[in-house]
Amino acid sequence: MNNDSALRLNQTTEQQARNTEDIDTLLGAVSTTEIEVQKLLSARAKSDRRFEVLRNEAIADRQRSDQRYEENQRKFDAQIEIMRSLLAELSNTNSRVENLEQRAS
Repeated sequence: MNNDSALRLNQTTEQQARNTEDIDTLLGAVSTTEIEVQKLLSARAKSDRRFEVLRNEAIADRQRSDQRYEENQRKFDAQIEIMRSLLAELSNTNSRVENLEQRAS
């Protein structure tokens, strides 16, 4: 082997060693990135579950609020009906009192 061939072989060996180091560095970076991605996916799944819990709680709260509103509305309507009835009775009583006063005069 001549000096040129030996030099090329030596350069190729050095390049291969650098390439191997670069590949090892990239594999380490990929592994680190994969771990971080898994952490993010896990955090996202946890956030999604928490969102669903909060969403379901909000829906249930809204339903309870709607039920309370409807119940209060029914009570209010019943009270209005009682007041209308009492007003009609009061008006009727006032008319009878006026009739009695007119007869007495």
